[in-house]
Amino acid sequence: METIQKRQKLQEYIQSADAEKINALFLILESNDNNEYSYSDEDINMLYERRERYLKGEGKNFTVPESFEDIRNRK
Repeated sequence: METIQKRQKLQEYIQSADAEKINALFLILESNDNNEYSYSDEDINMLYERRERYLKGEGKNFTVPESFEDIRNRK
């Protein structure tokens, strides 16, 4: 599908969408305009160091469910 066709389909969708869907779409589009974050050299080095420790099996790593459980227990 070409860009022009996609644009036309979006316009048709927007014309018939309810307020909740319009607001959700608007939030998605707005949030994508502000993604201009850049990492400092210090941040990048820290991430590489953490990755190396993880690959060596050093330190404690958590699964997503373990992380959620830990957060729930801290309340």
